[in-house]
Amino acid sequence: MSAPVRTGVELPSEGAVGVSDHLVEHGHDDRVSARRLLLPGLVFALALAYILVGLVVRQIKDGSAYDDRFRVQSSRIIQVPAPRGFIFDRNGKLLVGNRPRFNIVADLSALQDEFRDEYLRRFREARAKRNASPKPYKLDIAGLRTQAHVAVLRRYLDQVKRVLDGRTEGVDADAVKRHIESKRGLDLPLISDIESGEVARFVENFPEEYPLRLYVDSVRDYPYGDSAAHVLGYLSNSDDLGEDPDEDPDITELGIRRLKYLGKTGVSGLERACNDSLQGKPGSQEWMVNPKGQLYRRMSETKPEQGAHITSSLDIEIQRGAEKALGVLKNDSGESLKGAAIAIDIPTGEILALASYPRFDPNRFADRVSADYYRKLQETGGEFNRATKGTYPPGSTFKILTAIAGMRSGQLDPDEIFECGYNYDIGGRLWPEHDGMSFGQVDLEKMLRVSCNVYCYQLGLRIGIDPIAREARRFGLDQKTQVEIATAPKRNLIVPDAAWKKAHGYSGWSSGDTANSSIGQGYILTTPLHMAEMIASVAADRTRTSVTLVRYAPKSDLKPESIGLTPYQRKRLIDGLVSCIEDGTGKSAKYANSKTKTGALPLSIAGKTGTAEFKKDGHPVNLAWFVGYAPVENPRVAIAVMLEGEKGISLHGGASAGPVARAMFAKWLDSQTKSAATILPTEGVPAPEDTPAAE
Repeated sequence: MSAPVRTGVELPSEGAVGVSDHLVEHGHDDRVSARRLLLPGLVFALALAYILVGLVVRQIKDGSAYDDRFRVQSSRIIQVPAPRGFIFDRNGKLLVGNRPRFNIVADLSALQDEFRDEYLRRFREARAKRNASPKPYKLDIAGLRTQAHVAVLRRYLDQVKRVLDGRTEGVDADAVKRHIESKRGLDLPLISDIESGEVARFVENFPEEYPLRLYVDSVRDYPYGDSAAHVLGYLSNSDDLGEDPDEDPDITELGIRRLKYLGKTGVSGLERACNDSLQGKPGSQEWMVNPKGQLYRRMSETKPEQGAHITSSLDIEIQRGAEKALGVLKNDSGESLKGAAIAIDIPTGEILALASYPRFDPNRFADRVSADYYRKLQETGGEFNRATKGTYPPGSTFKILTAIAGMRSGQLDPDEIFECGYNYDIGGRLWPEHDGMSFGQVDLEKMLRVSCNVYCYQLGLRIGIDPIAREARRFGLDQKTQVEIATAPKRNLIVPDAAWKKAHGYSGWSSGDTANSSIGQGYILTTPLHMAEMIASVAADRTRTSVTLVRYAPKSDLKPESIGLTPYQRKRLIDGLVSCIEDGTGKSAKYANSKTKTGALPLSIAGKTGTAEFKKDGHPVNLAWFVGYAPVENPRVAIAVMLEGEKGISLHGGASAGPVARAMFAKWLDSQTKSAATILPTEGVPAPEDTPAAE
């Protein structure tokens, strides 16, 4: 038997000294020393301290940051639009207000289970159909989801329609898809603006937990319908709900995504010009949302603040009188002719009436204007404001400025006589008098009374174009009006002269150009509002009148100057304007029957008529003009009227525009006998007496 192998340490036999004693004896202690435990213990303690300190820092120091991050991920801010302020006329009558609107909306969160079940059913059917198809294709998952949403919503909507009886609304798949993608946390509108009887039937027939429910909001209301529509304007339809980006600085300091509902914005008229004041201060609601983005608990709320009320300068009765008179003249199709009429309070420059025909109904824009209605407006031009944007040759109303230019240049004595026949030879061409007339000996007063062209041809050629153009510019005919709602005219305002003609690439200025300009024809273009400002300025013996559509508006920085006529020159000019009304072409502005001079308004009026040629749709037509003011001895109101003729329809300033002016003067007289007290409600819906009576 071989000997056992030795390992270097001989173990004791049983019963001898213990193993541990033996190891200790030879320097092998099995108990770890304190020095060897110190290092790992220290490392462990430091790690534990680091963890504890980190927890404390994150809980105390960074806790609010983590709370903010949680809110960003699980909160939404819904911005609630403020009720817009009201707009009143100068006498406190409500022109624009708000009314409650009842809508039926779908609570999408309450329909989630039905959406899912309907989607799964459609998915299985579509998958089975695909599997049975000889050609493989990919399923349209997004389309199936939208179909499921529409199907469920349609079932509930059909139930409601049976109760409401007569409703034809459907479910628009595209609208549903857009809403689900961008606004799933908000209710989906299905039926808008239901009547009070329908509200009662809905409440009676459907329980509170029904997934379709009533929602009340506010909608803009124009109690006078299409009256003053171009002045008041309307709101945009761009109030779509949607999610703002996280970095939007206007949301919150946290950057919580906001489901915005900013309300509508004015896009024309005073609704646009005074939008900042009218729109008020929006409120907001902060909601918790679930992982699907659906609102389930409101955390906080800030109430909206209603916008400020605006008192316009309009007198709605004068406005309606102007609109009614404009609508009298019809074409062969029974449609009213296009036109504009303006009345200005001379001392203040406040516009009492600014009418444009045809009109539109801003109530039709209160929600979403129908395509058919908007297309009709485009065809008829009903949205176009002819008073401020239409540019036309002013015709014989411009002769007032030609006369002023002649007297101010020192080349016209108002008592000077011009021989005026049927026509006048200019460069070998006979320039005709209007209506084939021959007026014989004509002074300034007679020229204005009978509107003599030949007188102005001779005067214009004598003084030249420069004084005429300079006078027109002094009265601001080449400058944008300062009225709040004025936008750029459809075509440029033009006061022509030789320099203008050269700059625009035309041949040199001719004597014929001067003759044309002297009677308000040729290249000259201006707006009806500009001509209203011009006659108001003549009445007040100033070159400019700063106009406004807001009552008690701040004083304009426009600095008018005196016209610059001597007292006698001014007297002769005014005598001619009065003579035009009493015995000349403008009798219809004062008398109900201009031939017999009966039915006179108890008012002294000065004015001038005009008939101009104008190309419309490629055809030459007539424009009928009237400008005037009253009372002559103490000018208070200035009026301008313009009517567009049509092919085959001849208009004349006295016969066509004069009666419109008379209706406006009559309404102005009525307004002077009524109380001018203005009592403006500051809250809620105005009293019934502030709403218009039926015509």
